[in-house]
Amino acid sequence: MEQEIRSIINQKVGAVKTKDVNKATDIFGPNVISYDVVGDLKYTGKAAVKKRLEEWLSTLDQVVDFEMTDLHITFSEEVGNCSSLNHIVAKTVNGDELNMYWRETNCFVRVDGEVKIIHTHSSVPFSTENGMASIGLKPDASSISSTYNEVSTDRVKIAKRSYEAFQNQQKEVLEELFSDDFSFSSPNDKHLSKAQFFELCYPFSEKVKRYEFVKIAESGEDVYITYRCTAEGQPPFINTELMKIKDGKILSVKVFFGGDQ
Repeated sequence: MEQEIRSIINQKVGAVKTKDVNKATDIFGPNVISYDVVGDLKYTGKAAVKKRLEEWLSTLDQVVDFEMTDLHITFSEEVGNCSSLNHIVAKTVNGDELNMYWRETNCFVRVDGEVKIIHTHSSVPFSTENGMASIGLKPDASSISSTYNEVSTDRVKIAKRSYEAFQNQQKEVLEELFSDDFSFSSPNDKHLSKAQFFELCYPFSEKVKRYEFVKIAESGEDVYITYRCTAEGQPPFINTELMKIKDGKILSVKVFFGGDQ
């Protein structure tokens, strides 16, 4: 179910970026229950959720970027859950700029062979002093890293977390995930140290929009990941990487360029 959940997340991200209400609504089950950050106390049913999405997206003239960061996914064969910190950068129809984070939780079930969202809950904290929503908050990267290390030492999850951190420019998270003697190699780079990686390779994170995992395999301390990367100013590309992970730390990364689209 994990890959189906990630596919739904990717569809939602793409739909919000393009303001495609139909694609943004298709991911929900017919009897979905939504607790939104504004409006009514509760929205019930796919039609109500679609109407709310139409109202929200109609206030935006242009969506510059939208992402669902700090993903935490749990799942079984029939049920799944995902929490995230969502971030949008947009221009409103009134000419204002919107740049905010909010919290979101989605619950998934398999219905007639398809995984759908049956409950979604969005919220932002509020100030007890003035009763106003705290829409200017940003996630604390060091806090995200600490929480992740407490809940998971699984190699595949650590590998996926490194891509998420790179995509979201969470340098502190990567610094924590990489071992002190970390080594990075690619056809263009031979055995870069941790410091050299951040100097020469990390700046590319500013261009990365999304990673999509194509294939993942694990053998001992090794994790093999084939991914499709979408980056600003160039066509999507596919690479395969070999990560060596031990005791919760990434010891090395070897990159092999190219692959079928």
